[in-house]
Amino acid sequence: SAPVSRAPLAAPLPAPRSGPPSARARVASGSREPVRDHEPAPIPPRAITLADFGPAPTSILLTVPYALHVVMRRRALKAELARLKRLRDAAARDRSETLIELGRALHARRDHEALATLSGHVKRANEAGEVAGEHTAELGRVRQAASTQREAIAAQVAAAEERLAPLRAREAELAAALDARKTAFSRADARLARTKIELRNLAQLPTPDEVQRQALEAEREARAAEADRARAEVEALQPDLTALRREIAGHTKTIADMESEAREVDRSRERAAAALTGGAQAAEDAYHAAVSELAEEALKRGVAAALLPELAKSALHRAQAVDARDRETELHEIALGLADRPSVQRGLAILGVVAFLALGTLLFAILR
Repeated sequence: SAPVSRAPLAAPLPAPRSGPPSARARVASGSREPVRDHEPAPIPPRAITLADFGPAPTSILLTVPYALHVVMRRRALKAELARLKRLRDAAARDRSETLIELGRALHARRDHEALATLSGHVKRANEAGEVAGEHTAELGRVRQAASTQREAIAAQVAAAEERLAPLRAREAELAAALDARKTAFSRADARLARTKIELRNLAQLPTPDEVQRQALEAEREARAAEADRARAEVEALQPDLTALRREIAGHTKTIADMESEAREVDRSRERAAAALTGGAQAAEDAYHAAVSELAEEALKRGVAAALLPELAKSALHRAQAVDARDRETELHEIALGLADRPSVQRGLAILGVVAFLALGTLLFAILR
């Protein structure tokens, strides 16, 4: 039978790494000292200068002013660190935008022979660009379709408003004429009422004047006929105005329905655009990442400087600015941790005790 391979009972011990004897324990010696792969990085002198905490106090009495000084310096360092982070983020955005601009410009020249050595990066940019273009085109088609539909509805609303305009003008004329006829009827009815009152007053006299009575009755008949004619004119005009207003209401409802439809089109467009925007943005981000990688590789190989010297120079300057901001931010972060923590804690504790005793003494003096 074929021999059966067996795993070793134990893995062999790794050989000790090269380095100074003081930096690690020797494996062969069986020492229990922990193995350290790296010595602690030295503190940059610039960070010590930025911190400005001074040496740790040698006396417990000196811990109080030391703690106060550290607290004030840390407050100033934190404020400066926040400002530097904002500047670093702004520089990083500028660098990213410049890389994208350079990558786009290089991608536009993808058939240039100088980019033959970057065919893999160009291919990835092509693929990401095609996907982004498809998403953008689909989003554009959705928006265009909604815009076309919206314009059609707007044209229908405008046509309906145009048809409605003369109807509203006619309504205003009829309403004015009806108001005038109502006014005439009110006046005729008021004159009739006065005549009736005069006849009633005359009838209450002990010896009414027959001639005057006949004259008032004739006047009453004339006033009644005048009021009837005025009422008939009002009643003759009222149906026309009612029918016209009904027609106007129908047109107004149609316009309101079309405007509601237009708002629904807008909402549908926004929903569809929102659904597509996420994918389009992701595709655009992927394309930006691809062209940024193309730009970075072209900068490393000197291709960008040969094809687009100004953009390449700008991208290098942006990268240097980000590196400088990163270094300064890191130095401030290191500086924040350089204070002697035990001394600070002791100093603040002493301050707390002193403040407590002072407050107790003050309360005792007040309540005494």
